Amino acid sequence: MSLSPIIKSYNCHHSHLLNQYRGVGTPKIHNGDEQQQQQQHTNTPILFTPIKVNDIILKNRIIVSPMCLYSCVDGEMNDFHLVHYGSLAKSGCAMIILEATAVLPNGRITYADSGLWKDSQIEPLKRIVHFIHNFGCYTAIQLSHAGVRGSSEIPFIQENQQQQLLKDTIKTWDTWNPNTMTLNDIKIVVESFQQSTRRAVEAGFDAIEINAAHGYLLCGFLSRTTNSRTDEYGGEFNNRIRLLLDIIKVVKIECCGSGNRDTNHNSSNAATEIPIFVRVSVVKEDIHSMDECIRLCEILKREGVRVIDWVSREPERVRATGILTSTVGNITNGHQAEQLLEQGKADFIMVGREHLKNFPLFTYNASKDLNVNINGAIPQYSSTFRD
Repeated sequence: MSLSPIIKSYNCHHSHLLNQYRGVGTPKIHNGDEQQQQQQHTNTPILFTPIKVNDIILKNRIIVSPMCLYSCVDGEMNDFHLVHYGSLAKSGCAMIILEATAVLPNGRITYADSGLWKDSQIEPLKRIVHFIHNFGCYTAIQLSHAGVRGSSEIPFIQENQQQQLLKDTIKTWDTWNPNTMTLNDIKIVVESFQQSTRRAVEAGFDAIEINAAHGYLLCGFLSRTTNSRTDEYGGEFNNRIRLLLDIIKVVKIECCGSGNRDTNHNSSNAATEIPIFVRVSVVKEDIHSMDECIRLCEILKREGVRVIDWVSREPERVRATGILTSTVGNITNGHQAEQLLEQGKADFIMVGREHLKNFPLFTYNASKDLNVNINGAIPQYSSTFRD
């Protein structure tokens, strides 16, 4: 997959425009804890200032949140995903986190989920990652196991159409009733996260996100309500977080010192440690308490996790632990996003559905809200955004 000679020439000779906004100079690159001070010294809104995560520099604070598309066949992405994610990459966002991707076939939510449980699924992802990189946008992938929320049907397809789809695509879709995992089952899941990470690194992703939220498998282990185990993976807090920490340990192995990253993107570095994100949520106090989540975030920081993708209230409590923090949910405009950053509640703004409602122009609209000119990101579209 390659770009036209015109775009290739532009990227080669004007690559500085992919990371710089016209009219605002070159903002200082800083970590999240400096953002209050930074705003006092520049007119650039925090939302459009760069931030460093390990060895990658995000050009702004807008990240496309992972959103399931339920459009894969046997876990493999296709042209629909190339166009979808490619369009988002052109929008001016700093990073795209690709949708929940199952580490095992039985870890899918639906039969049309993305997967990375076998090597043949690498190449379709590599094609998408390479294309996204051409627009100065970084990539991450959310690795997941659905747990008790698996074996579902595609939510936007009527029931009478499901069987025909199954017949035309994967022929069969085995469903499972939830059962208590054996220690060997747990070992398989941990190994699968490691192998899926290896494949993601080979595909060229710049970051790895582990999904420990929304009632999926890892969230189920964290919860004192849903986790009724009596062995070393259940009971008290340190046991309930053990599976997640086991997975973090093996994911870190694959994220250190890989030389397989996309050589057409400026993140390529054989010695680079790929940052790990973890998505965490609080649903109800009696299921997974806020205090336990904060304790977990503190431990994840010590274990080398770089970003908490926080999908619940009070993100400022997570950020107070010293770990880079994102917030998400009903963020619809630039003013709202900037206010969250100004108040010190987060370092990044994750935006999901609003990117689809205004596809793919959320970042451009946010820049207009805040009087920042980012037309240079896509020169072919610049005339459209002139005042």
